[in-house]
Amino acid sequence: ASEAAALNLTSELVILSACNTATEGSFSGADSLSGLARSFIFAGARSVYATHWQVNDAITKELILAAIDIALQRPDLSRSEALGLAMDAIRTGQHADGRPIEGWTPDWAHPTAWAPFVTITSVTREPRE
Repeated sequence: ASEAAALNLTSELVILSACNTATEGSFSGADSLSGLARSFIFAGARSVYATHWQVNDAITKELILAAIDIALQRPDLSRSEALGLAMDAIRTGQHADGRPIEGWTPDWAHPTAWAPFVTITSVTREPRE
């Protein structure tokens, strides 16, 4: 986290797709945002995709690819909106254009498959100098 915080980023989006990248590991304190996710925001990333619990590699791959595809096709959407539409695709097994999600099985519709992902957005939309 300290190395990430020392970076000088101008990234629109950083993706932390490993397990538990949005949480500190315990919920005893008021601040449950992980040091890692917070560090990338501090370093200048405008948004971070992170996870609240264990994730499935195949589902994660398809979810993130769908979110990026949606964001590229619809630049008017926020990163959160793009992620939400990607979650809809994972739940239904179909992209918005009707293409099937590769490797989709009905268990992907369950919230444990897609709900660990969140978007953390910088309060300031200005990159650090």
